[in-house]
Amino acid sequence: MHCPNCDAPARVGARHCTQCGAVLPVPPAPPEVKSHSRGRVPIAIGLGILTLILLACNGLALAATVPDPVGLLLSLAAAFIPAAIYTTIILSIDRYEREPWSTVLGAFGWGALVATLFAGIFNSLNAALLGQLFASTIGAPLVEETLKGVALLGLLVMFRSEFDNMLDGLIYGALIGMGFELTEDVLYLGGAYMERGLAGLGEEWLLRPVLTGAAHALFTGTTGAAVGWARGRHGVGVLRFVVPVLGWALAVFQHFLWNTGGVVLAASLGRNFPSPARLGLQTLALLVPAILLLYIVSRVAQAREARIIHEQLAGEVTGGVITAGEHALLSDNAARRRALAEAERRGSAMRGAQRQFFQAAAELAFRKHHAAHGERLTSNQKHTSEDAYRAQIAAARATLATPDPGDPPPNRE
Repeated sequence: MHCPNCDAPARVGARHCTQCGAVLPVPPAPPEVKSHSRGRVPIAIGLGILTLILLACNGLALAATVPDPVGLLLSLAAAFIPAAIYTTIILSIDRYEREPWSTVLGAFGWGALVATLFAGIFNSLNAALLGQLFASTIGAPLVEETLKGVALLGLLVMFRSEFDNMLDGLIYGALIGMGFELTEDVLYLGGAYMERGLAGLGEEWLLRPVLTGAAHALFTGTTGAAVGWARGRHGVGVLRFVVPVLGWALAVFQHFLWNTGGVVLAASLGRNFPSPARLGLQTLALLVPAILLLYIVSRVAQAREARIIHEQLAGEVTGGVITAGEHALLSDNAARRRALAEAERRGSAMRGAQRQFFQAAAELAFRKHHAAHGERLTSNQKHTSEDAYRAQIAAARATLATPDPGDPPPNRE
């Protein structure tokens, strides 16, 4: 962008030329994305019908397991609260490039409706044919992690433009696991209520949704991180096919250790050993290491994401799309946290503009990154040009440049 008066380079979004002071033209509005609603309507209708069928099937399964309506409602409410808290934590891992709600709900819904429904069928068959011990220690980890892993492959194929790296894979995998955990916890809580009433439900609530409510998120988050790692290595080596399988195998092994550990501890410590203490030991031995591992993975993924943003947006500084200061801000997680906190202090509009700025910049960076590695654009990306993201950046900056009413007026002397 150049000044129409003196032809000096001008920063996108600036209102006056820094050389001659002339008023600069208002940047164009972000280009409209072509509508594909006509082609998406049948898909949306089909998904809606499928969702209703799955909801009905799961509703019947829950009603058969917990025939008491009061107990079922209490179980749903008790399971939902911890699941909502854990899901919020998962989504906060990457607060600067938010995943679309359609894929977030799709991932969570697969875990809650599809994976649990078919896992229940296969686990029941395993228990009937091979025994309950095999079904719970070996069959369940294999069946459940495979069903949850299928959703990750589906997201990778159908929503590739929203699945950029290892961090995205970790988040999607954890969301699938949380959906699975929610439905499973309702079943356990309902069973406890049917056996021991409110006291049993309360005890089960503390042991499962509260203390170990993130177990499935940790297992499937491992698979997701591996799939996301492969996503970031498009066309580079055979490991991009091997690592997802290893990630799935590690998730199955973690799940196996968790289920087997419960059986072994229960047999070793005896029936008189308090259940909360036993589950606490199991959590310290098995879940805490998994949490630490995925925390390290998330930090490594965040650092790599910052490097990609730094590298891919360097050219946008010379083109006047972002300033050198904004370039440094976008690749510094601590600085982004401070900027977002300052925007939140100024109100919801500023918070939304700051998030839009981060989102558009990150999407522009990853679009350029994937193109640099020879990837073909998806149909959605073809209808959203790089200039559309640049215009979104300029629009967000213009909003952020609005004076804060709480600031003192400028000195005009």
